[in-house]
Amino acid sequence: MSKKTKALKLPKKVAGYKLSKPLRRSLGALAGLLRTPEAKALAATAMGAVVTHISERRDNRKHKHGHHAKAK
Repeated sequence: MSKKTKALKLPKKVAGYKLSKPLRRSLGALAGLLRTPEAKALAATAMGAVVTHISERRDNRKHKHGHHAKAK
């Protein structure tokens, strides 16, 4: 029998956004498929870009709809 490799553990929060347990498991399984350090770095960079994009979209929506405090 071969040894089982441990699944990659992801943090509960990334850039201030909570990742649900099923999402973390799915991302961990996907990262498990990426065995080389280069592939893992590429996946981490891509995930960071996605989170940054979502964060910027969210911030732009808040400002567009007037949810920010106005200076007097």
